[in-house]
This record gives sequence, structure tokens and C-alpha cells, in this order.
Amino acid sequence: MPTVIPIFPLNTVVFPGQQVPLHIFEPRYRQLVADVRRDEGEFGIALIESGPEVGGGAVPRAVGCAVRIAEMQELPDGRFNVICRGTRRFRLLESLDEAPYLRGEVEFPPRPDDAGDEETAERAGDVRDLFADHLGLALAIEGGWQREMRTPADPVRLADTIGATVAAPIGHKQAMLEASRVATRLEIGQRLLESANRSLREQLALRRRLKLGGLGAQN
Repeated sequence: MPTVIPIFPLNTVVFPGQQVPLHIFEPRYRQLVADVRRDEGEFGIALIESGPEVGGGAVPRAVGCAVRIAEMQELPDGRFNVICRGTRRFRLLESLDEAPYLRGEVEFPPRPDDAGDEETAERAGDVRDLFADHLGLALAIEGGWQREMRTPADPVRLADTIGATVAAPIGHKQAMLEASRVATRLEIGQRLLESANRSLREQLALRRRLKLGGLGAQN
């Protein structure tokens, strides 16, 4: 059954489980935050298809992610700093009026049919290894070290975590969010990880060369 929720169009893509910091300054979105907080409900974040991020009139994409407010700081002038957490995908069926903010009639898709397939599990295993490599490379660049990189076992959560974590073009992230099959999300995630890991390895190799070069210059 369709549900009506507030919609916050942004130039970003949010995935279930992702933490999203927002600075709320427009009066209409201050009202949105106040209403959602009062009702202890969700609102939707959707990538802007066309129109400006500030000032109204933005047209959101048809698939976004609902979020709940996890933390909130109200500033003296009425602005808010909030941290939201993604909860579940939604599909926008109809955009309603913008008085005072955009609302949408949405449906929440069920868990994908292929989430328990053997083929999906096999692909998830391969992608999980790539994601563990990604986390290890990112940690190495930051100068950290960890014996074991823990990654989600559930393929749906794995795909969402990759989408939320890996730096990638926004269009690829939106395609990953929109995909109805987990296998498709994992395929996209695999391509994003392969590209990101190559870049991280190049960065790490360059840093090591520079470090060795610097040491050599001092001898």
C-alpha cells in the first residue's frame, strides 16, 4: 500500500544503512525536520534529476532511500545539523505539492527475489573479497593496519555497504540503488571496486616511491 512521506531532493545518493550528515537551513526543510521529529517518522532523500538543490522546483529521481534522524543539533538561529541513517529503498509513485515542502506517494520494494540464490551467493563471495581488499588499501593509505577486514555476509547489505562506502560517479551509484536484483547491484559494485582498488594501489605505490626517494635523498 502506498505511503506518503516528505521528499528531500539532493545531489547525492543514499543507501540503506548509510549515515548522512545534513545542514538544514532553508525554512521549508527546517519545517520538514521539525515535522519528522515530532512524528518520529521517515523522510526520503532522492537524487535530483533536474532543477536546483536550493530554492525549490527540483525534480527527484524515481528511486531513493528513506532515512530516519539519528542525531540532531538545533542552532540558535533555527538551523539544524542532523545525522540521518538510511533505512530502506523507496519508489516514488507520485510527487505531491511543495507546500511547504515536497511530499511523495511512495512504495517500499520487498527484499529482492534473488537474494538467496546460489549464483548470487557466489558473486557476493567474490565481491566480498574485493571489498575487503578495498578497506585494507584505504586503511593502508591512511597509515592504519588491521588484521582482519570484516564485511557484511548478507548480499543485500553487502551491496548497500559498497554503494555507501566506495567513491564513484553519482550515476553509477544511482544505477546501483535502482537495480531490482541483488546480482545486478553486486555486478555494479564489483566494477566500482575494481576501478577504486586500482586507483588506491596506484596511490599507495606512489606514496611508497616518494617515501623511499625522500629517504634516499637524505643518505
